[in-house]
Amino acid sequence: MSFRATRHNCLSSWRASLVLLLLVACERSSQEWTAELNHPDDFTRLMAAAALAKADPATVTDLIPNMIEMLGDERGEVRDRARVFLLRQSDAVTKPLVRALVEGGRSDAFTAITYGLLRALKSSAIPELLNALEAGQGDNLKAISSLLGRLGIDALEGLKRLARHADPEVRRWSVHGIGVIGPDAGDAFADVLQALEDSHSGVREEAVRALARLRRCDPEVFSGLLARLQDQDPYVQREAARVAVLALLSGVLAQDQDQRGELLERLQALGPTASLVLEPWLYHQNVNIVRQAAAMLSQLGDPAVPLLIGALSDPAYPHRFSLPPAFGPLGAKPVAELVKILSRPVKHPRLAAVMALEAIGPPAKEALPALNRTLKDPDERLRKYAARAISSIRGEPR
Repeated sequence: MSFRATRHNCLSSWRASLVLLLLVACERSSQEWTAELNHPDDFTRLMAAAALAKADPATVTDLIPNMIEMLGDERGEVRDRARVFLLRQSDAVTKPLVRALVEGGRSDAFTAITYGLLRALKSSAIPELLNALEAGQGDNLKAISSLLGRLGIDALEGLKRLARHADPEVRRWSVHGIGVIGPDAGDAFADVLQALEDSHSGVREEAVRALARLRRCDPEVFSGLLARLQDQDPYVQREAARVAVLALLSGVLAQDQDQRGELLERLQALGPTASLVLEPWLYHQNVNIVRQAAAMLSQLGDPAVPLLIGALSDPAYPHRFSLPPAFGPLGAKPVAELVKILSRPVKHPRLAAVMALEAIGPPAKEALPALNRTLKDPDERLRKYAARAISSIRGEPR
């Protein structure tokens, strides 16, 4: 650190200490310190916040709105001082904090600190948040319901009550809050199942998400999920497909082979929607999940081809050698694209393409000229697998 920077830091530290001493020595009113909150100098605003935090809480409750605004200050020190002050006000600060959250349009820092304060004031925060959710006003209902979910099981009864509210938006976000609670919200299972049949598509969509978070294996869950895979609303259908894929990969919602087969059959009927839901799982870090996702994709037919080809041909893709078996059920559909990969200079995608052609077998006969050329490649491993692919395409025993 330079001499100038060291000198500046020492002076700043000395100045802060001096100002704090002056704050203690000087008897200024809360109103005077409040005026300093609007001072153009952020250091002065910080010191005003520090002074007010030391004041008697009984005399400064009228300063709460100012302090809430300071939670959005650009300086972290100012936000921290405001947070300390607000915590000292205990339950008196809950209602205005919830009101600020409902209004929305605040910075991420403001929202994060507000969340923390309301979690610290849990006993008084839950009734106020439930009232705000029931009022159904503002642009931040999702944030309110998420916070209620994070407050846990103590908010469950209120969320269950609001899940039967006349306003569909209130029902929707109440079900969302139940889902955020997760497996501990088992008492709301019947309410989530009822929401699956709601007339409002947004409620049905959140109910599907909640089912995944509750992690129940009941037959009602399975039948409800199947019904939503045929939902008229495409967003609900896509969310149901996402949860169905999760169920197939994890075995949480569908445990026996008959259920898994029926889910896969419904997914196949969705075509492109199901393929888009499955695509992210090709990039999962767990190779076993990648294999399962690729195998499920291969059952979808044409929509799977560009996704599998895209992953296999990507030089940076780490799981390409887990994909070739998935090409077998696709038959001749991906052969032309696999032949194109054989002409590229990067070795590993070429090797994976040869392995995919071997998995396809006789339907890949149009790849034979390219494979014969590959037999002359300098890479021994590539030549070996090209010979195996040719034998497989010709139907020769290994």
